Amino acid sequence: MKPHAKKWKKWRPSFAACALLAATQTPMWLTGCASASPNGAPPLNVWQPLCLTIEAGAAVPTTDGVYQAQTRETWHSDKRYRDLEDKYLDMLSSEK
Repeated sequence: MKPHAKKWKKWRPSFAACALLAATQTPMWLTGCASASPNGAPPLNVWQPLCLTIEAGAAVPTTDGVYQAQTRETWHSDKRYRDLEDKYLDMLSSEK
């Protein structure tokens, strides 16, 4: 055996070590950065009116059946609600 071959023989990894490395690294390679959301992800909100007013007695079809308003109702969109909530929190933080 050549002198340099002896030197590297003690550094040669065993089959079990290679198998363990492959078993722990493969899931990382399969679920790495490629599984993150693509850059062209759709926006958080779909279009919706800022405010929706339903008159008393109006029937509104839903996936759970027909909803009938008992009184005149005003529904605010999620975007408008978040904007109002942000303004309120800003107002509270500026009072301190």
